[in-house]
Amino acid sequence: MRRARHKNHTSRATKIGPRSLRLIVITAFTLACMHAEAVSQTDQFSFATLHRLNAADLQQLADESTGTDQIRARLVLARSKSRRDFASGRAALQLLNDYPLKLNEQVYLDALNCGISVRSGDMPAAEQACAAARQNLTPELDSSVQAQAYDALGSLATRQGRVAEALTYYEQGLSAAVAADDQEMLYVLHHNRATPLINMGITDLAIRSLETSRRYLGVLPEDSQLPGILLYNLGYMQAQRGAHQAALDEYERAIEWLDKLGHESRMYIAKTQVAKSYTALGQPQIALETLLPLSLIHISEPTRRTIPSRMP
Repeated sequence: MRRARHKNHTSRATKIGPRSLRLIVITAFTLACMHAEAVSQTDQFSFATLHRLNAADLQQLADESTGTDQIRARLVLARSKSRRDFASGRAALQLLNDYPLKLNEQVYLDALNCGISVRSGDMPAAEQACAAARQNLTPELDSSVQAQAYDALGSLATRQGRVAEALTYYEQGLSAAVAADDQEMLYVLHHNRATPLINMGITDLAIRSLETSRRYLGVLPEDSQLPGILLYNLGYMQAQRGAHQAALDEYERAIEWLDKLGHESRMYIAKTQVAKSYTALGQPQIALETLLPLSLIHISEPTRRTIPSRMP
């Protein structure tokens, strides 16, 4: 008995000719490349990623990229330069005055201007720039930009003595930095958050904030000024609460970093604090041995005038 033959109703529909197959493959490949390129550009030129690049890499990106990518690279490069020299940071920002900025980049620029002005003591300029950043600070902005703006607002409030308000700004900035996975901004915000806590007399919590900041040292570029400043400040706070051996451990790491970057004036300050801690531990001879070589260091007059009583 002949078995009934079942018709395959889909056979005609599933047959694909060579030309159709080639078209599908090309289309799929093109879409995959477009997606990979979009992801790559997002990862490479996000503020969170740019914050982790050194000045040389940022300069290369600024020279070779175009459009928004170039603007972002120039903004972060100006941020990096400002940590070495306020004038260089401002000059780098001025180059962007003729660029058409989107809202994210404009708020970042205003926040950066505010932060540089606060640190250089130009309070009228700081208030103006921070007001501009605050006016456009919305949840729709890039989270890294929000974190940068909140950090600047916190710095201004701290300098003006509004410590509770400053602490609120830093907490908001930390939330934004977590959302952006911006680990460099987490370092910055935890470090800066310690200042209003110190001013409020909450020393243990301030030290804990600095210690949290220290966990992110590994994400900073090798030419960053920030580790030496953090380690010094952590040593200073340990000394303030009488933990002088812990202070010496932090100072030692700070001096190693400052020596690598060639920061003569900050090295001078750190070693005087080391001598104070040795004296407090009952070892004045070691304190003297620490201080004697400093008398042989020649510090130029402009540098001498800028040495603060405490590490900035």
